[in-house]
Amino acid sequence: MKVAPWHAGAGVSVLMLLLAVSGALSYDVAIAVVQVMLSIAPVNGIVENYKSKTGWSKDTTATVSVGLLSIAVMMFIIGLPVT
Repeated sequence: MKVAPWHAGAGVSVLMLLLAVSGALSYDVAIAVVQVMLSIAPVNGIVENYKSKTGWSKDTTATVSVGLLSIAVMMFIIGLPVT
């Protein structure tokens, strides 16, 4: 399997989720790290769309999806389902 750039973003999201659930990291810090990653992830899609006029790439979409999913799981675990 070839390693793509989005694997790093998805990996960070899953790592933060695991560290928060295990208690090694606070949920606030884990969510903040994932939020920063989510703010950087669309840059790749924007640049790719500007160059080739194709729209969102699978890489960007996968990174954002995994990040949002990990934040949602953390929010439900700490009891903030609607924020």
